Amino acid sequence: MQTLSLASTTGMETESVRRSGGRIWIAALLTFGLAAGVYYAGPIVAPSFRAPADDLSISASDSEGRMRVTWDRKSPLIENADSARLDVVDGVNQASYPVERSVLQAGSLEYIRHAPDLLLTLTLFHQGSPIHRGIIRSVGGEETRPAIAPQTPVRKRRR
Repeated sequence: MQTLSLASTTGMETESVRRSGGRIWIAALLTFGLAAGVYYAGPIVAPSFRAPADDLSISASDSEGRMRVTWDRKSPLIENADSARLDVVDGVNQASYPVERSVLQAGSLEYIRHAPDLLLTLTLFHQGSPIHRGIIRSVGGEETRPAIAPQTPVRKRRR
C-alpha cells in the first residue's frame, strides 16, 4: 500500500493553485480588454444608440380652438431645412400643408382645430429628404364649428 506524505500532497496542491491563479489573471485581463474595446468602439460601431444632438423643442398651446405650435427657430435643424410640411389629422379629416421657410424661421404657426382629437406632424426637409419630424397630439380640446347665423322663423304680423 502506498502512502503519501503530507509534504508531497501540499506540494501538488500548491502547483495546482499556481496554474489556476495564472489562468484567472489571463481571463481577467482578456475580459477587461474586451470591455474597454466595446466601451471605446461602441459609439463608432452603433451610432444609432446615441441621443440626437439637435432638438427642435416643438410644443403647442390651445386657446379657444386655436393651436399655436412653436419650435426653436435657432435650432440647427431649422437652419438646415429648406422646406417643411405640416400633416394634420383633425378628427376624421386629414390634410397636408406646405410650410414656407419664412414661417420656419419665425418659430411658430397657428392651426384652427375642428375636432377634439388633433394630431399635428411637422416634417423638416433638406434637399427633398426628411431630416426631422416633430409630433404634437392634443386630445379633448374644444370642438370648433364654422359660425352660422341662427335661423329664426319669420312670422307674419297681424294687424
